[in-house]
Amino acid sequence: MSKAPIGKRIIAYIIDSIVMMILGFGLMAVAFVINMTLLVATDSTLLQLLSMLLYFLAVIPMILFMFLRDGLFGGTGVGKKLMGLKVVSDGGKPAGFKESILRNITWCIPILNWAELILPFVDKDGKRIGDKIAKTQVTEK
Repeated sequence: MSKAPIGKRIIAYIIDSIVMMILGFGLMAVAFVINMTLLVATDSTLLQLLSMLLYFLAVIPMILFMFLRDGLFGGTGVGKKLMGLKVVSDGGKPAGFKESILRNITWCIPILNWAELILPFVDKDGKRIGDKIAKTQVTEK
């Protein structure tokens, strides 16, 4: 398997980041409107607390997208699909949700973020730490 061009990977990541921001800001805006409506319409502390819970719930789809995106559409995700890339297992099969979670969990460990950004440039196979853990590789379709 040949590694995907780094420029396409960067653009795919930017596209995925934009999708996450749109998803997050959209859900936060809805939560804000509902929250403001409830806060103005009632003096109930319970309803006010429940309305604050909406902000937390609005973040969940963003987090799910971050971890599961590479398992969508047969290993492509949104950004990779638009850039003609896909994530495959070492056996050549498209990545599923398990592989997607394993390869993206490393973004939750701040000290690894720099390595995750640099490794695709210097690794002979273009693999990040997450790819090595999940036994995956980003390739062109």
